[in-house]
Amino acid sequence: MKHQPESVIRNTSGKDGTPRNKKRSPSTATQDEILGAMQELYALHQVVTRDALATATGYKLHILDDHLGKLVEQGRASRVRAGVYVPVIEWGEPRAVSVTHLHGGLSKIEIGDEVLQLHPAERRMLASLLVGDAVQYSNMQAGHDANLLANELYTALRMLRRQETRGGQRNPTAATQLPSMSAAAVHLAEQFAEQGHGTA
Repeated sequence: MKHQPESVIRNTSGKDGTPRNKKRSPSTATQDEILGAMQELYALHQVVTRDALATATGYKLHILDDHLGKLVEQGRASRVRAGVYVPVIEWGEPRAVSVTHLHGGLSKIEIGDEVLQLHPAERRMLASLLVGDAVQYSNMQAGHDANLLANELYTALRMLRRQETRGGQRNPTAATQLPSMSAAAVHLAEQFAEQGHGTA
């Protein structure tokens, strides 16, 4: 078996031992750019739609669709529903987190196998750094609760319209007859009906 001269091998290999002519294809570079934009939008808790990606990357929709399909096939992105995607991020299992307040104002924070012992001033500094995450979590929870209430209210209003127009007469007790509704949703539905907006 003939071997190539050492000089030829050096000429065809880069510093890391890979062929010099082996570069990322334009298609792969485009996919990486689209995936990066998707990850940024997702990290900001934005809905990652085709239009949002088109705005972020400047690519036309037909180009995006082709690369998004490939990203889904490769397992690098997931299609939530038509036109909405999320990046596939493998963080690993989250570690257990606990905080123990000790005598004298000290606190012990345990994250998995790692243990930190903080003085009160250190704890306050850490809290000031994490306050943004706390506010963000609070806003996310408030938005989730508002969506649940809005869905309940929408269901209540649909039922009210059907019940109040049955036989052409209003049913003033329709809202109180709605099953499985929260008190807040029923109260809003009753107010809506009293204002004369419940009829179709």
